[in-house]
Amino acid sequence: MIKKGLSDKVKSSGLLDEKTFYYYVLSCMIIMPLAELVSEFFGVVYYSQPAILSVYGILGFCLCVLRILYDVKQKDFKWQDVFFCTLFILSMISLIFSTTKPGVEESIYNSELPTHFMAYYSLMYASFQINDKKRRKMLIIAFVGLAFVEGIIGILQTFEIKIQEVLFETTTTQVYGLTENTNFFGGLSVLFFGATLSAFVFAEKRKYKVIFAFFFAITYYCSFNSMARLAWVGDIAIVLFLLVSILIMKKLKKDAENYHGFLVSWLIAIILIIAVTGISFAKSDLPSERISQSVSELESGDFNEFGTARGYIWKYAFESVPKHWTTGIGLDNFRMVFHENPSWHEGDYSRGKAHNEYIHTLATQGIFALLNYLVLLVLSAVKAIKRIIHTEDRMERILTWTVLAMFVGYAVSAMFNSSVINVAMYFWIVIGLLNPREEMGGEKAA
Repeated sequence: MIKKGLSDKVKSSGLLDEKTFYYYVLSCMIIMPLAELVSEFFGVVYYSQPAILSVYGILGFCLCVLRILYDVKQKDFKWQDVFFCTLFILSMISLIFSTTKPGVEESIYNSELPTHFMAYYSLMYASFQINDKKRRKMLIIAFVGLAFVEGIIGILQTFEIKIQEVLFETTTTQVYGLTENTNFFGGLSVLFFGATLSAFVFAEKRKYKVIFAFFFAITYYCSFNSMARLAWVGDIAIVLFLLVSILIMKKLKKDAENYHGFLVSWLIAIILIIAVTGISFAKSDLPSERISQSVSELESGDFNEFGTARGYIWKYAFESVPKHWTTGIGLDNFRMVFHENPSWHEGDYSRGKAHNEYIHTLATQGIFALLNYLVLLVLSAVKAIKRIIHTEDRMERILTWTVLAMFVGYAVSAMFNSSVINVAMYFWIVIGLLNPREEMGGEKAA
């Protein structure tokens, strides 16, 4: 009764309203890269973001729990609430039963603290609460704005104009934005690509078409020039998804009056993509080298060499599953899949991430956590598709369509990606934006 009384009191103060959750999400989206930008000017790289996300994790978790307690009292407990609880419970179980890590040194890149997972789930849950179309539109605009800012920084990096040298340099380091790693930026750029491409395709007024075409071209240039092949895969998935979606909507006679405009915009986007790709090949030898590397890896037939040793990493991950299939080897404890394997020896190649977010979840949190995560993704996508098909509200359709494009691109790229704090948080926001709650604690949806 004390907890329920507390939730009622907080709710009456307005702290559990949609507006609060909206500003919670928006401020986190903006503060994270802004803090990194400011800190880099002072020569301090990648230390502000982990601390900031931890603060957001603690604050957000408290807000979300109070909101759930209030909804339970109002008998308004929904499927979104269920997944917030299951995600957190399964991750904490994995943490409790985590194996020890004697002698294993983790770099800051590979450190996802419990408070960071709290932030992921809280950002998702907070995004679920944002039902007002104008607020959801503003969050998508925020994605586009961030894409532009990171894009300008990325373009400068291709001309060797940098605030700070990249902290974690790969053999193909080109564009890394404010993430300090080209692969990290590659994953983030897929979300930006989905947002800017959709904004261009669905924009109604010509002046907005021109603006979003400019933003889209910048975003694609940086995404391609990250030289992260996971970004290339995600971008292709988004392009194909939008084409198929437009064709399906035409067949279902949804937005029939706009079909021609959507298709023409999509074709113009393809022309822009070809032009920017040509410019990238003319400017640098890196694209050709990456393609040659990919062909060489496929022709070799050596699974260990696939995807810059991703096959090697996945093999160790799968070999650890039989022993730790229930709770995983431990939350963010992936490097132990090497240290526990008898065939691995000190000094051999190892990584703190699986470079596949699904395999990483399986190895670190176990089969139940992976299934829970996959069900969340599938259910979110299916419900979003139904929303697009059945709603008569054009803005609602376009908003959901845009977020779904971002979702699909990242979900595909995640097969080769690593979950890191300054990228993964945005995907959790996208998951939440796909399916806002239609009713919230007895309140009318906006």
